[in-house]
Amino acid sequence: MEIERVNENTVKFYLSYEDIEARGFKKEEIWFDRFRSEELFLDMMDEINEQMDFYSEGPLWIQVQSAPDGMEVTITKAQLPDGEPLETDDAPSSQEGPKSLSSEELEQFFSNPSTALEEVAKMLDDTKTGVYQFEKFDDVLPIAERLLPYEEELKPSLYAYENNYYLYIETPAQLDLELDVTSILLEQSTKSKVTIHLLEEYGTCIMEERAFSTIQTYF
Repeated sequence: MEIERVNENTVKFYLSYEDIEARGFKKEEIWFDRFRSEELFLDMMDEINEQMDFYSEGPLWIQVQSAPDGMEVTITKAQLPDGEPLETDDAPSSQEGPKSLSSEELEQFFSNPSTALEEVAKMLDDTKTGVYQFEKFDDVLPIAERLLPYEEELKPSLYAYENNYYLYIETPAQLDLELDVTSILLEQSTKSKVTIHLLEEYGTCIMEERAFSTIQTYF
């Protein structure tokens, strides 16, 4: 599990399905077994608290974003004035990002496994994101040519970080059904566990959101 401290009240972590299995859980248990999912969450929080000193006695806002081989989770301590009632509508959210679940909503979500898959799809906003690592810039060129017609949906951004190139894309579920985007990308790259947040913080953004057309124009 990769953990990133965003600020005093927020941490983000990436958890692959391999990480989940290594902890003794199955992917299906996350959605269908309330007690096992809560056990996994508590296990992750123990590790975060140990590494980041992120202890909280109040409510937490939890935001989950899907990845092809795992999930990215943002946890924020709710900051409420003394005596003010907790309102779930006050949860931090982004118009472009995935929907948020409070700790109370998370419990309700796991208590109703019959509609779990439907709720997961809504929560993830029907969009997968991914970071792909390229050893050489030339390896990005054939990918840019093949996926150029889908640039508007994929919103590709290209980063340089530690002598490698990283392509960040968003893949709408409908497009993924029509075109195996991941397979095309993996012909020239490897799926990276480096998060977009790390790239934004420490990498260099070379081309933002229209990387394919920029590459076609200049290369």
